[in-house]
Amino acid sequence: MAFPDGGWADASTAAHLQQTLRRHRVINQAVGIVMAQRHRTSAQAREMLRATARDRRLTLFDVCTGLVASFGGPPRDPPDPSPPGPRP
Repeated sequence: MAFPDGGWADASTAAHLQQTLRRHRVINQAVGIVMAQRHRTSAQAREMLRATARDRRLTLFDVCTGLVASFGGPPRDPPDPSPPGPRP
């Protein structure tokens, strides 16, 4: 995975960053669903999801994953942002 300065992350850092991006994508998708279904702002939707996670003693990611899955299945992974070709 390339960083903006042109450097490369080690495999562990790259895997962690990819997992974080996936989690944020799922959470943002769930926020969008709540916004559309409940006519709420982004902040209100996030707070509703956080409250649900607290009440159910789940992580925010788990609540969001369940919500996104209920609207058509698990989200797809985004394309790899790394440039093609050999890595240093």
